[in-house]
Amino acid sequence: MNSNKQNAQNWFNISDVNDQLILRKDQKVISLIRVGTVNMSLLSKTEKDMRIRQLFEVMNGIDTRYKIFSIARPVDLDGFIEQLKVKQSQEPIGMKKRLLSNAMSHAAIMASGGEAVEQQFYLLLEGDISTNPEYEKNSLIRRTKEIAANLTSAGLGGHLCTNQEIRDLLFIFSNPQQAAYERAPQDNGPYFTNYVEGK
Repeated sequence: MNSNKQNAQNWFNISDVNDQLILRKDQKVISLIRVGTVNMSLLSKTEKDMRIRQLFEVMNGIDTRYKIFSIARPVDLDGFIEQLKVKQSQEPIGMKKRLLSNAMSHAAIMASGGEAVEQQFYLLLEGDISTNPEYEKNSLIRRTKEIAANLTSAGLGGHLCTNQEIRDLLFIFSNPQQAAYERAPQDNGPYFTNYVEGK
């Protein structure tokens, strides 16, 4: 086998997604908090100042390396389109049926074109597992849950991402065009085998 051949899994510094963590090839682990959003324009000046102050306190209390990550995620319009199909099938032939058909077509175009998106925010926390992997993993998960609880008490909401949520995020990041009409795999495998050319 030619050792110079690369496969897609060599391009990323990710070896696995397991136990609500991203395991990297460099002996680091990443936990993710999905942070809720707040429409600040609906709040009074006092409420805005209070929310900002609370968020500032939570962020200053983080004692590990972290990054803030934001991504535009395509909105899943499949359920909405299915509801329109059911309504259309119940309607007699007429103007309402044509309007429902047009609405379904418009929603399908928006979904497949990636026009319907929502902005999602994540907090990525990093840990080192080179010395005591199990202890460090558990410690990072515990700290992540504490920070998520602090974000929730600050009025933002936040939760530790599940394995599937992490896979969804990685899928959106690495396949932005496909993510508009295709969902991430439901598990970590099976992987494609390397193609080896015979002599």
